[in-house]
Amino acid sequence: MARHAASARQAALAQELRPEKQGALGRRRFLTYLIAAPTLTLGARWVLDGSEANAQVPGIPSPSVSEFFDLGDALKAATLPTSDMLRLNVTEQGRVVLRLPRAEVGQGLTTAMAMLVAEESGARLEDVDVPLEDARPELLFNQFTGASVAVRELYTPVRMIAAGAAPGWSARPPTTSASRPTT
Repeated sequence: MARHAASARQAALAQELRPEKQGALGRRRFLTYLIAAPTLTLGARWVLDGSEANAQVPGIPSPSVSEFFDLGDALKAATLPTSDMLRLNVTEQGRVVLRLPRAEVGQGLTTAMAMLVAEESGARLEDVDVPLEDARPELLFNQFTGASVAVRELYTPVRMIAAGAAPGWSARPPTTSASRPTT
């Protein structure tokens, strides 16, 4: 009889601990989380605040790494090896075409690049086209669109390619490219 009562208690306890439906949160589990989360948070804070690893010498400034090198800087550095592989052409009709290896996602990237090309080359803004180019494997990270860094990444390379191509436009064949030859 005692054995039957013990197994009945175990079955009742197991039934109480088991959620009725898949993914349901039982009363005991909810209370466990309710108590465990603040306890672990306070415990971790107490341990980390008291550790010598986080101790700072008073009076010596400790700037964070992001004050010197943030995500935008990392993305810009990743594009440097291929930044001179942009394609800028002049058509027979005198239009300047910068083929942009990016996606336009509402940041005004094509307009900004067209303005840079017009400014550096001396062309009218109306004569500058900036079509989006298909992916090119050789460009690696220089095709990344995101983190609001596209203008920051392309500013110098686009200015250099437009300025380098501008003086010789009248003497060049109409469809020459001002980009680095690919190998």
